[in-house]
Amino acid sequence: KYFDKLFCFGSSLCTTTSKMAKGGGKANNEDWACCEQCSFCFTIFVGILFFLAGGAMTVYSALFLFSDIYVNISGLELLDTDAIQYAIFIIGLAIAGTALLGMVSACCAKCAANPDGKCDCCEQCCTAVLSIIYIIILVVLLIATLAIAGVLSYFAVILFDTTSNPCPYPEGSDLTFTAGETNAPDPVTCPIDYAMWNSFYFVNVSNTAAGVAWTVAQDSTVTCGYYCDAYDGNYCSPSLGAAYAPQLTGTFCTTNVTSDVPQNDATIYQGTINGTAQAFRTGEPSTMPYRPTFLVILRDVVIIPFLAVWWCIFVFALLLIIAACVMCIRKKKMTKESTYKPK
Repeated sequence: KYFDKLFCFGSSLCTTTSKMAKGGGKANNEDWACCEQCSFCFTIFVGILFFLAGGAMTVYSALFLFSDIYVNISGLELLDTDAIQYAIFIIGLAIAGTALLGMVSACCAKCAANPDGKCDCCEQCCTAVLSIIYIIILVVLLIATLAIAGVLSYFAVILFDTTSNPCPYPEGSDLTFTAGETNAPDPVTCPIDYAMWNSFYFVNVSNTAAGVAWTVAQDSTVTCGYYCDAYDGNYCSPSLGAAYAPQLTGTFCTTNVTSDVPQNDATIYQGTINGTAQAFRTGEPSTMPYRPTFLVILRDVVIIPFLAVWWCIFVFALLLIIAACVMCIRKKKMTKESTYKPK
């Protein structure tokens, strides 16, 4: 019976004249009504989901940062940097902590709704303070998720629309993917290519952790470089000149692919070089750039799932704010009757 009441099962879900859980008296028609009970259940249910998700993010990044266990996502080796992993760790902790705070706040509200003369003041104060903090955090989360979901939506449109906005440069452009501010791709129409160009030729990540991750990304996909302008962007090689050197840091740019190197199923091979189609080959260096693989992984593996997740978080955050307000505002409008009488 306890769990039936806690998780809203049983015939008393929408009963407006039931016994109070702690006091044993009769509740009035506003006490723990159907929508309030559902708000409590929704907060607990979503809180558990968020707590597990935040915990999973925290554990994943903690294993990368603080242990010798190697964890990575195939094709997304660019995530294997301390800065990104620390961000995931902090965000995971924040999500798990917020979820825990919401569940505690909901439980306090449930107890405060049924006074029995024991710690009633503490229950009411706990509910008020925790609810205010919880709602403030949710508002910040709501704004942040809306911004992130909006940016991801914009990226999704760009990744799927390759005709009206050709990247990294418009058709007929004489710009090259090399150093020089005038060669920077448009950050609005080609934000991904702009970020990659910026990392190669402006920030110069070659000697940083990001540079190591970039080398690993090329090696794991048996590719070389990102975009070298040759053959519609489907060819990269040191033979194209020193101008492209900052992005040609992969092992297989200068070393032959040996027979013991496995082919990565995520690698996209496209384009034809002097009549020969790009493909995985051993006994020679790789000339396939990483860009086609990166864009497909972003579109199919990262953007769409993340887009769905962030919009779901936005909707859940909005509903959690409404649920928290319902549980708080209710207490201002009801008059409680308790059978508890002090001795």
